[in-house]
Amino acid sequence: FPYPIEDLPETVRVNLLGCAGADTGDRGGRVNCIPLSPREIPSLILSGAIPVDVAMVHTSRPDPGGKLSLGVWVHALHAATGRASIVMAQVNSFMPRVHGNGFITMDRVDFIFPADGPLPSPVPPEDDDDIAGQIGARLAGLVSDGDTLQVGPGSLPDQALRFLDGRKHLGVHTEVLTEGIVGLMKEGAVDNSMKTLNRGKTVCSCCEVSEESRRYIDDNPFIETRPVDYTNDQAVIGAQRGLVAVNTVREIDLTGQADGDDDNDGALSTPCSTDFTRGAALSPDGKSVIVISSTRNGGALSRIVPFLPEGAGVTVNRGDAQFVITEYGMACLKGKNIRERAMELIGIAHPAFRPWLIDEAKKAGLIYKDQRYISSALYPDYLEKARTTPKGVSLLLRPVKISDEALLKEFFYSLSDRSVYRRFMTNIDAFHHEVLQQFSTIDYSREMMILALDVRTRPFREKVLGTGQYIAQKNGAYAEAAFAVRDDCHNAGIGHALAAHLAFCARRAGIRGFRASVFAENKSMLRVFEKLGFDARVEYVHGVIEITMDFDVKTP
Repeated sequence: FPYPIEDLPETVRVNLLGCAGADTGDRGGRVNCIPLSPREIPSLILSGAIPVDVAMVHTSRPDPGGKLSLGVWVHALHAATGRASIVMAQVNSFMPRVHGNGFITMDRVDFIFPADGPLPSPVPPEDDDDIAGQIGARLAGLVSDGDTLQVGPGSLPDQALRFLDGRKHLGVHTEVLTEGIVGLMKEGAVDNSMKTLNRGKTVCSCCEVSEESRRYIDDNPFIETRPVDYTNDQAVIGAQRGLVAVNTVREIDLTGQADGDDDNDGALSTPCSTDFTRGAALSPDGKSVIVISSTRNGGALSRIVPFLPEGAGVTVNRGDAQFVITEYGMACLKGKNIRERAMELIGIAHPAFRPWLIDEAKKAGLIYKDQRYISSALYPDYLEKARTTPKGVSLLLRPVKISDEALLKEFFYSLSDRSVYRRFMTNIDAFHHEVLQQFSTIDYSREMMILALDVRTRPFREKVLGTGQYIAQKNGAYAEAAFAVRDDCHNAGIGHALAAHLAFCARRAGIRGFRASVFAENKSMLRVFEKLGFDARVEYVHGVIEITMDFDVKTP
């Protein structure tokens, strides 16, 4: 509650509607909250469950038809003015006239108080611009041309929007219209031309924007305000194709449930995030995204925690969480079990808190008791690369992550016995956790595993089509290299794409060349090494060809 309660009479009590939790500060019991979804507020007011005797509203000047616009804040005011015995209106020339359903007629108002004055503007963001940039770049990978956006309150989601300026034909259906959305409209990225509902219109329930943006909103025919029981109706949200809901939270635990209470540190989530995360799940091609910085309180606390504390206000439950983005990466939780979720979230937590999260997750039985962790192994996202092979296979080549154990298990079991034998030069009947984590938890400074992912199955499900791995020898000059490709993907150029990218990674790490052992009958792998074009020394030993290649020497 932002107002000084001590300035009000002792008999005054305040109830806040729709707050995520019960953190109302030390107000001597005079401030309380009613936890509920914003979409429920109008019906509770109209039914009398929440009584309204006097409604005080802030409006624009009357238009030629005698209507007052509720301007930047419609929300539940239609219900309040319809139910109240007395309606008072402060008429302000600074309040913009906004199209849509946010009008009341003069005959509904009992008292009018003309009083001009500037409206409050959002506080400039305090989030680290570099952090917002890293998060925004990852968010952009989840938003396609023609998608419809919802953006929750808080500066971080809004700042991240600036990385969507290259998108086309975006739509907006949101509770809160923000500076970032107005910016995308001005740049032409948002035109609402492909929305399923309210085509051509940016739809919101309230606006938290600057004075300059309020002038842009004023009498703009492409922006409409609607009551919150429409904007936050999960059926309406789900009817929009490609609804991408972007919200922030205070903290999220390793199972995927999130606490949306405002902690005055840049994170604010009202229960609207519940409506939109669930609505996005109903939307064809929809996605719900939580964006958070990895730490809060100046870096003293992790926003990713083992479990939410007692009394936390859960605004996103673990069944609704889909994507979580921090400055350290993106975790996809949809369809993942608890162990997989925990490893995904630990992988994007601040490195200083990862050992603690690993230990706590082991104690709680969320992950394997023998789970490996290398504290110095920071994921090198700069080595991610999109590639299309000459045969037209679109790939994402990226380093393995600590959370990729299940992906690797599925891949290795997809290989034929012959391909397994070629890759490991021995028969392996089972790929258990003890074996798999040797591939997924690595020290990037001396070894690398690159996964070739099928982009057609992303982002909800990743499918490995091939792997390439090197391990530096003790002197660090050369590295042992090995590759494997799914049997149904042979001769598609995937092996060469992997080998070329793995060589790039190795050269960047200061490695001089590769050494590899290849069965003489494995002609396809021999061709891959030959196509790399590096000078190679070959030795034949009992049916195995030992290859040593130097990166700095090209074959004439």
